[in-house]
Amino acid sequence: MRWPTVQLSEISSDISYGVTASATEEPDGPKFLRITDIQEDHVDWSSVPFCDASAKGLTEARLAPGDIVFARTGATTGKSYLIRLCPEGSVFASYLIRVRPSSQVDSGYLAHFFRSPEYWRQVKKQAQGAAQPGVNASKLKALQIPLPALDEQKRIAAILDKADALRRLRQQAIDRLNTLSQSIFHEMFSEAAGWRYETRKLEHVCRKITDGTHQSPKWASEGVPFIFVSNIKGQKISLETSKFVDRDEYRKLTKSTPIERDDVLYTSVGSYGNAAKIVTDESFVFQRHVAHIKPDPALVRSDFLVECLETPLLRVQADRVATGIAQKTVTLKGLRSFEVPVPPLEVQDEFVRHKEALRVAAGHQAAALTRTELLFASLQQRAFAEEL
Repeated sequence: MRWPTVQLSEISSDISYGVTASATEEPDGPKFLRITDIQEDHVDWSSVPFCDASAKGLTEARLAPGDIVFARTGATTGKSYLIRLCPEGSVFASYLIRVRPSSQVDSGYLAHFFRSPEYWRQVKKQAQGAAQPGVNASKLKALQIPLPALDEQKRIAAILDKADALRRLRQQAIDRLNTLSQSIFHEMFSEAAGWRYETRKLEHVCRKITDGTHQSPKWASEGVPFIFVSNIKGQKISLETSKFVDRDEYRKLTKSTPIERDDVLYTSVGSYGNAAKIVTDESFVFQRHVAHIKPDPALVRSDFLVECLETPLLRVQADRVATGIAQKTVTLKGLRSFEVPVPPLEVQDEFVRHKEALRVAAGHQAAALTRTELLFASLQQRAFAEEL
């Protein structure tokens, strides 16, 4: 028998907007949940600020376990978050919408539906032709929700919770492996007040330190990728971009300093301090806010240098030399002055072997995560197609 379909308004005791107030770090009022406090389906309540608003506003916007909040604007429009636990008296901001499920529906089941393809299909359909695309209370109230019996809702939610928990554990394992290299680096090379080995200026252990192109490229509709600071993250270089140059332009832009495998790139503006080794022979070009470092292989290994550049001790040096007010920049002069440890190559190689073992382990975990995510997506689709 097909499940009945109901509007969200029929199974909610309240659908309302949050309170308009200013966030403050002073603990004079309740915790004040904002869109930006919800990251990767998680809220760190210890970092959520406080707010000061009228007693009436605070009472009406008070959160409780089982509530579901939606982002009504911005990059995460339509995304939802189930409040499982929250500090007593916590309230939510006006750019969020709260749905309080009635006794007819299990909040866990409803939260899973709000992450399903069917939910996003309805949201996108509502957004078509809208002058101001987004989520509002009226749109949420009109959502069509498949509603099995309450026991069935709880069974489905329990299955999806277990699959989701497995997915999160896989991701946590990857995150942990990605941080272990810094721990190993710290054990091998650093001391509380400095470095265990002699240090040299970065310019003295590199063949060349320059930056990306200062010219305005002649753009092409396809060809050689042109990457930006945002493409360098997590010690990896993404060549996913919307900007390209043709081969002739590429040769012109890289004539003075060819881009080669084992070179190191370092972001020098804004969120400066991200480093990555070039591990591909594929051609690409980058903007001037990316520093281009060619380590001297007789003195320093690229993998060692990448890890070194991202240590807290090097980030402190970057903060010290960074210039500018609106947007801090690490100049090439400042970068060249960095003091880096120079252990014997055999010691560096030992670290690189540890790092490679972690990379392989992370790769296995990433493959397992992909399988787990496919399983979760399959279960999710089957759940709301009455096939679970």
